[in-house]
Order: sequence, then C-alpha cells, then structure tokens
Amino acid sequence: MMLHEQGKLEYDDVVQKFIPDFPYKNITVRQLLAHRSGLPNYMYFAGKYWKSKKTFLTNEQLLGIIQQYKPRVEFSPDKRYKYSNTGYAVLASIVEHISGLPFDEFMEQNIFAPLEMTNTFISNPKNKKTIEYETIGYTKRKRKTSSSFLDGVTGDKGVYSTVEDLFTWDQALYTEKLIKQSTLEEAFTPNSYDYKRRNNYGFGWRIDTQDNGSKIVYHGGLWGGYNCLFVRRLEDHTAIIILGNKVNWSFGDPEQLIGIVDSVETY
Repeated sequence: MMLHEQGKLEYDDVVQKFIPDFPYKNITVRQLLAHRSGLPNYMYFAGKYWKSKKTFLTNEQLLGIIQQYKPRVEFSPDKRYKYSNTGYAVLASIVEHISGLPFDEFMEQNIFAPLEMTNTFISNPKNKKTIEYETIGYTKRKRKTSSSFLDGVTGDKGVYSTVEDLFTWDQALYTEKLIKQSTLEEAFTPNSYDYKRRNNYGFGWRIDTQDNGSKIVYHGGLWGGYNCLFVRRLEDHTAIIILGNKVNWSFGDPEQLIGIVDSVETY
C-alpha cells in the first residue's frame, strides 16, 4: 500500500508487470492481497521440488520452482476467496522488484526503523537479529519444533516482534506516519463481494462486525510452534495482542476476547 501511494504500482496491475516470467496470467496485486488469486499453497508443493531440505528455500527460489514446474492453480483468478501463503510470498517478491531491496531490509527501512520498533525484524538467516533473538517454538504437547526449509520464505510469515512493538505499530495505524488514512481504509474494506457472511477479508486483514455495528479487524498466525492473534476494534482503538511460542488454540475467537475486555470493570 505504501508503494501504491508512491505511484509505483496499481492494485489491478498483473504480476507480470513486476515479475515477467511469472507463469500464471491475469492475476492482479489486488487478488493476491485479498487471497483471490487461486494460487496453490507453496507449503504443500515446495517439498516435492526442493530436494535440499537442509537449505532454506528463498522467495526467489520459490519463484523459480513456480516458473519451472507451474503447479496447478486451484481456480481461476477472482473466482472465490481461499487463503494462500503463496500470494503473500509473491507480494514480498514484488516489493523486492520495485524497491531493489531484500524484503527484510525494505521492512526495516520503511516501517520498523521509522516507528522505532527496535525488537522487530523479518527472519533471514543472514540477518544478525535472527540469530541474536532466536527462540524455540513448541508443539501442543510441549515438544520442541525444529527449523524447516520453508522458514526462508517470507511475506507470508517470519515476522518476529514483541507485544510492545506491535502496540506501537497498532497506534501508528491511527496516524499517517506510514500511509494516509484514506489509503489504509481500503485494507479494512471487504474484497470478497461473493462472501455473504458478515466476516470478510480486506488487504491482509480479516474483517468482522460486532452485533452493535463496531468493526473489528484482526489476524492470527501459526508457524513452527508459534501462534499469535492481533485484534483491533477501530471505533475505540481497543487492541488485543497475543504472542505465544507454544501451539494454543484457546484464544482463536476475536469476538470472545473483545467480550472479555468489555466485561472488565475499569477504575
């Protein structure tokens, strides 16, 4: 969205404008953002083609696999919504192609450093912070998780942060430190017009509406023994940020969490 505001891309640009050898036609930036591209999830096909499991797969190498083997799409572009990590990996590659920076450096220079999010970074085996702040994730049965060759792909995952830094980011989104509010509003606008339920998906945010009409935007995450949830009620700036390094499904309902917050008497 920052690049869009700078005039460097349009949401309806096709991927080939930035990645000429991308093999799937008529997929737009908008469809990638809203999970309407139909791209197959790389987590389920990359292992078939990446034989060096002890070496991290990168976004560039993932694009190479896609270009060479062209895994079958799940449906034609914009037919429906389906969450796909591949779309956000491709978006990160588009950021790299436009900016000329590795994705982790782009994020550091344009978001983390300006907001003074000093404990936040994108995982990169070559990044000193990745080693310095290394932690361990655990399964639901408290077993340590091991690294995966998929850890090297970013855009869809691999963001390390703290509750304090994420709250800083939350507060910045109510200002225009990063982008204009009019630009950001589209991220919170439903993009699946065929999705009839009251919950929907915007650009990187799930969207829900409470019974009283208040809009909630949120997203969860799960990878390698870590899971998290970030909930924002835009009307009164309520924020709920949960980070964990042990798989835990007990906090998956954002409305339930909002209800707990609202039930707590303040003094």
